[in-house]
Amino acid sequence: MRIITSDTMRSIDHKTISEGHVEGRILMERAGVGAAKEILRYSSLLNQNFSQRFVIVCGKGNNGGDGYVIAKYLSDQGKEVAIFSVCKVEDLKGDALHHAKLIPDELDFELVDGEVSFQTGDFIVDCLLGTGLSSDVKDPYYSIIKSINESPCPVASLDIASGLNGNDGKVQGIAVKADITLTVGFPKTGLLKNEGPEYTGRLKCIDIGFPEEIAAEFPMEGEMICEHELRKVFQRRHASSHKYQFGNVLVVGGSKNYGGAPFLASSAAARSGAGMVSVIYPQSVHSSGPSSLIKIPMPSTEQGVFSKKAALEIRNYLNKKDALVIGPGMVGEPEELFILETAMKSEIPVVADAGALSLLAANEILLKRETLTVLTPHTGELKKLLKGLNLESAKDLAEKFEIYVLVKGQFSELYTPEGECITNSTGCNALATAGSGDVLAGIIAAFISWNQDFKEAISAAIAVHGLCGEASPNGVYSSIADDFIEGIPKVLKSLSPYC
Repeated sequence: MRIITSDTMRSIDHKTISEGHVEGRILMERAGVGAAKEILRYSSLLNQNFSQRFVIVCGKGNNGGDGYVIAKYLSDQGKEVAIFSVCKVEDLKGDALHHAKLIPDELDFELVDGEVSFQTGDFIVDCLLGTGLSSDVKDPYYSIIKSINESPCPVASLDIASGLNGNDGKVQGIAVKADITLTVGFPKTGLLKNEGPEYTGRLKCIDIGFPEEIAAEFPMEGEMICEHELRKVFQRRHASSHKYQFGNVLVVGGSKNYGGAPFLASSAAARSGAGMVSVIYPQSVHSSGPSSLIKIPMPSTEQGVFSKKAALEIRNYLNKKDALVIGPGMVGEPEELFILETAMKSEIPVVADAGALSLLAANEILLKRETLTVLTPHTGELKKLLKGLNLESAKDLAEKFEIYVLVKGQFSELYTPEGECITNSTGCNALATAGSGDVLAGIIAAFISWNQDFKEAISAAIAVHGLCGEASPNGVYSSIADDFIEGIPKVLKSLSPYC
């Protein structure tokens, strides 16, 4: 999905309506209903004590109009709903007025002109300002936003957190601190720039059906992978298929103090559709993971890392592999270079992570491969790579070596060999836990082992990993990497009837 400025979004919206493609009130209904469904899904992840009442806080414009659609939908679903509005219904105009008139008479409606008191158990939906803000926030909006931020309630913002500039992501005096943002039509640049990510929280894209031919007339600022786009990736498998048709993945990694990492990666690959998964690890490591993994211990040094002899033995296991993960649990010791060289000199698609990245930073020649290579650094590892390779950016790294570079973060960015940047919309800070990156490497390897459209496969893997974090039943504080592996089947089944 294209990333655009909020100014461009208004132009697309205006042209769609003025040329008679879709009526404004229908677009508003689609936005509100789509957002309401996401609100229900998000609230279902919370303890029920934190969504006893949905409080829709509405402004005077179209963002407020979307709020009235949300209120009606939630009420129709049997939820307790209250509307806090900065104006009377009769003061609204156009499509917002149309939808406000559809609100049931029995719904709680309260005019607010300053600080607001929220109840314990409220779920706040911010529909105050949207992307139309062009100056600093003033009262009554300032006081209302201050009350929202001071409340102990979960908060969803429609389109963009009120007070955040939709173009540059700067806070205009004050902004709502959202736990989840439901951006309408196309994701806006302000969600991703400057302070935008901190105020956006989780991000969901609500597709409301703008004609593609109209959107294509306007410039885009980048590309984002959104959840609804993943469904096309997972197709029906032939009924007579066998395991070798679904990818043969090899994971190489581990060391004495980081023995679990290669098993996290290999277990994730096995749960992500690979027909067969093998894991090679130093003898100093105690094996773990499901019994379905093919476990191959290799000679190790006294320090508990792969020995030079392991590099010779690994060659016997490279035949007929469709993807190889190298690095989880490796620590960048000189002895590990031998096994990394063997892996990188193979003709197998490689996903390099963790300890492999620090070794690659000092051995540029290993990145010059004819076969697919994916690097998965976090920002610290990226800095080390760029310094070691004398480059300025992840884009430079991807283009120079014709590889994929995934920079992990809140909105992870995938740089392609062609110079493109694809931003991921899924995920949350539950993923900020040890081993999460190992799980991601395993998912990527599995997807590229059975999907030869590598850009699509890698993008989808990143998004699925993010969804596993969002769906973790143990929440932000208590999730561990093992939870994300257990969540892979649930996420895949939510995306396609064929998974």
